[in-house]
Amino acid sequence: MRGPMTSRTGPAANTRARRGAAQTPLPGAAGAAGTPGTAPGAPHTGGMGLVTADVSVVAGSGGGGLESLENFRDLAWALPGMRRGRVLRSAKPVQLSEDDARTLTETMRIRDILDLRNPKELSEDPPGSVLSADLRTVPYLRSWTGQIATAPLVRGSTKKNVVRHNVSFISKLRYYSGMLWHLPLLSTLYAALVVTFNRDAARECMVKEVNAGGLVLMYKTILDISRPEMAAALRIIVACLEAGRPVLINCSIGKDRTGILSALVLSVAGASDEQIIGDYHRSDNMAKVSIAGLEHRRELRGIDLTMFERAPKHAIAGALAYIRRRYGSVSGYLCATGFSHAEQARLRALLIDVRPERI
Repeated sequence: MRGPMTSRTGPAANTRARRGAAQTPLPGAAGAAGTPGTAPGAPHTGGMGLVTADVSVVAGSGGGGLESLENFRDLAWALPGMRRGRVLRSAKPVQLSEDDARTLTETMRIRDILDLRNPKELSEDPPGSVLSADLRTVPYLRSWTGQIATAPLVRGSTKKNVVRHNVSFISKLRYYSGMLWHLPLLSTLYAALVVTFNRDAARECMVKEVNAGGLVLMYKTILDISRPEMAAALRIIVACLEAGRPVLINCSIGKDRTGILSALVLSVAGASDEQIIGDYHRSDNMAKVSIAGLEHRRELRGIDLTMFERAPKHAIAGALAYIRRRYGSVSGYLCATGFSHAEQARLRALLIDVRPERI
């Protein structure tokens, strides 16, 4: 993209989006390499000019296959008819082996990584990882007006081949303030009254409610506070696919933030709740916790980490139910983020393998 990428809610934003936000190339993103082929592991054209790879050759339809990349899979494994090798998901790809990094960038033709972590999380990545040598980061930042724009300065060399589009779904202040709207009013008032003379009592009251809410509370909060970021992330996916490049989505462990965005993408593609829940539940072996690093902060001391581990089916089912209860439908939620009906239709067309019927 040559200018800032913006995301606003409302009719004006939708009008701008329909005029071609999805057609605008992303900043400094490299084109897909290779030529179409049919040999195992070779890139092939999946329709509409997209050069991609048959991920099933590398990873198998059951998942896994990249030993140093946790929680990796193709979203198309959840939805028959969805083009394979277009939108992939994983945990943070920061400790890849040389072989897996080569597989990801050469066999799978990954040139764009959509990283949903915040800048502090990125700064804690181990130095000298194999992929980082070929990686440059493009931050997408929210302004005080609610717009999402690329930062004016891009870290890294323009000669690097892999672009990491960094769209942070969670910041501390937004997350805490957004979560308060979902907590019982009496608990919030009690904590506000006692915090000045008994911080521990206030914290214990709030932590109790956070534990009770678990992953569903976390997902509802992310959905509400990250609407501009959701639209920006979806527009990055559209722009990558229109430019002929597959995209890998990740957060820290590839379960929560990645799970929410993946659920939205699958819904746009036409997946049923059962299929969305099935894809999410494939992360159930991830007995790890990541709330963008907030789980380690003093104000959340006493949080029951077991309530945020794994990927129980009720968690994403609760998020989908919340979307329909508050926004009417997934499409209604996406429109509230600023991702218009026209943009949703374009994303669906890029994802679904529409074959002519035989007569």
